[in-house]
This record gives sequence, structure tokens and C-alpha cells, in this order.
Amino acid sequence: MNETRISPYCRKLRTKKVFFLPHPPRDEAELLEASGHCWCGETGYAVGEDGDLAGPDECTRGRACFTPYGAPRA
Repeated sequence: MNETRISPYCRKLRTKKVFFLPHPPRDEAELLEASGHCWCGETGYAVGEDGDLAGPDECTRGRACFTPYGAPRA
């Protein structure tokens, strides 16, 4: 299965809205709510494990700490 069709975002990316989705977020509208606040579920902060900002434009394939939906949990 192609995980980019599941979601283009890292499965550790968190927003208030993502907790209420019945499926992984497929686009920014499904991911973000009015505040636009995002955080890394691994660090609990607005910065990811690699020290860069967490957000829909940043937490995508190619980033060192990116974990796709569908990947085995560590």
C-alpha cells in the first residue's frame, strides 16, 4: 500500500483536530484548526526530534524523523 495515499504527513504530527479524525489526515484542511498550532507527538513540543519546527509543510517525507502512517511502531 502506498503510504502517501494514506497521508502525506508524519504520523507523529499532532494538532487538536487530528484526535477527532476517523482516518489519517489527507490534507491540511483535515489537519489544521483555526489556531494552526501543531506539535510533535514524540517530543510534545512545536519542534520535532531533529530540532526543526513541526507543521504540515515540514513534517513530510524526506525529513530524517518522518514516520509514515502504516509503518510498524517502534
